[in-house]
Amino acid sequence: MIFPKFISILIYRKSFRIAISSQEIPMNRFRPNLVIDTDQPFIEDQWKTILIGEVYFDLVKPCSRCIVTTTDQNIGERNPLKEPLKTLATFRQQPGGIMFGMNIIPRNTGTIHVGDSVEVVETY
Repeated sequence: MIFPKFISILIYRKSFRIAISSQEIPMNRFRPNLVIDTDQPFIEDQWKTILIGEVYFDLVKPCSRCIVTTTDQNIGERNPLKEPLKTLATFRQQPGGIMFGMNIIPRNTGTIHVGDSVEVVETY
């Protein structure tokens, strides 16, 4: 896998779902490159460096989410209520936007595989 300068990593836990009117918002709305399964919501906010497989990643800044998250990826229609952004804004609004996920930079080349564990190397 070749990574661009920045990639978005979405820290996602199975027990945490953004439910809008009993409708689950699919993960593909956030277009993650890497998905990590964890029981701790937004734990990535505390991480500075992680190791996945052979690759060290620096978590450099939160990912500001755009209007694309309101678009159903299967039919191309936007949610008229602007969900999930509207709900995310109630608890993830920060200077610079509505944050969900992290932008990361790989420090080195190497291989990662589905199912690799994530080692937190450094925290803030």
